Amino acid sequence: MARSCHKVLPYEAEIFSQMVDEDGLLIMGRHLGIHRLVRQFVKLYSQPTSLVIVLNTSHEERAMFIDSIAIDGDTPLLPKIITNECDAKRRSEIYLSGGVLFVTSRILVVDMLSAVVPIESLSGFLVCNAQRVSEKSSEAFILRLFREKNKTGFIKAFTESPSGMAHGFAQVQRLMKNLFVVNLFIWPRFHASVAASLTKHPVDVVELDIELTEDMQTIQTAILAIHSMCLQEIKRTVPGIEMDDLSLETGMAQSHLKYGSVVLYVVFVA
Repeated sequence: MARSCHKVLPYEAEIFSQMVDEDGLLIMGRHLGIHRLVRQFVKLYSQPTSLVIVLNTSHEERAMFIDSIAIDGDTPLLPKIITNECDAKRRSEIYLSGGVLFVTSRILVVDMLSAVVPIESLSGFLVCNAQRVSEKSSEAFILRLFREKNKTGFIKAFTESPSGMAHGFAQVQRLMKNLFVVNLFIWPRFHASVAASLTKHPVDVVELDIELTEDMQTIQTAILAIHSMCLQEIKRTVPGIEMDDLSLETGMAQSHLKYGSVVLYVVFVA
């Protein structure tokens, strides 16, 4: 049996243990490995006895989850992707086979309304990019249909966009209502467990200095020459202008370009 190459960090294990038996919304700091955590749940439910649907994933995310789990080589049933190329009969067979399924919201709405998917038999939903779920979204409608007919299945939602929760009034409460969850798990970068892991494994920064090619040097020289001529022309045509702070050395900086724009606006427009 192959051994997993994905080492779980301590804070990831702690989050997983909190959410494994609870519905809820997880809000993590950006780049803390939320895809690694979702992958743990996808792998956990990748077995014939479960029927779990993953919502709100991109093509790249679906491929990443499936490929990484396949590499481990120890999963009873690899996740499947349901597309519009599958007819209703084939989709019904896939649903009944169990495991984890990646389904687009458009297809799933049709299948739920036409009873192609056995809603009562669903183990639950994993909702990625939860910040995109609005009151009138297809995902919210799907979760409402699910919760009306299935009171025991789980809903676990994930987002790494905490900044999106800060705009508007009661944004988190509205999102949790749309997701039909009552528990909130917040794991920012400054959380003690997260900070301990990041401190223990600092980032190695490698700086590469790439020399300019001959053509690049020619282009750079031409740009600097044009810039110098422009500064000289401005000083010649507008004698009273304060251009002491602008020179060839400092004039390429963004702050000095803005300063020059303000000065010229006062002279020619105001």
